[in-house]
Amino acid sequence: EYALKINNRTKKDDQNNELTRETSFYEKLISEVYEIYSLKGYKKKVFQQSFINGMTNLHAEEYEKALKSFENGLEKTNINLFNYYIGKTNYMLGNLKQARRYFTKYSDGGAYRINYCKHFLAILDYQFGKKGKAIKLDQGAEYFANLLNKPYKSKIISKQNDQKIKKLFETINITEEDFIKQSDKQKKKV
Repeated sequence: EYALKINNRTKKDDQNNELTRETSFYEKLISEVYEIYSLKGYKKKVFQQSFINGMTNLHAEEYEKALKSFENGLEKTNINLFNYYIGKTNYMLGNLKQARRYFTKYSDGGAYRINYCKHFLAILDYQFGKKGKAIKLDQGAEYFANLLNKPYKSKIISKQNDQKIKKLFETINITEEDFIKQSDKQKKKV
């Protein structure tokens, strides 16, 4: 509650909207964590059991079991964090389209694992040939990791794009005469 008050106060004081992205992120993070910690009774028990079983199986590389645990948790509690872990488990199983779908769902409202989520989305987009989008997602992963005080260095570097642009300029030989109108060129010849 105090974190939300501080965040709202920061939003109010930010007259030039310089901190909009940060305050929006922290608002999502606070809401996500609050939703998990405010679970009670049956939902809390299901969340804890599904999460612990899923993580245990994930670390043991028993991905099918992990997937079932995370899906059960999502179905019974509707906690968005499970979308991230379902995406991760599908990625480990090689179900890339399903992984991307769940990562996208988590990305739309999640914050606690958003840096990892953006990282996986960047990898998937890179694999699917969407390199420009992958670079932006990777930069987003680095940005959110910084907000969460977690180390992260962009993995998909735009050097490839720089090399392509350099090569493009080498192959296209453009001179000043290319921009002169045809009629002006004829006048110069006379």
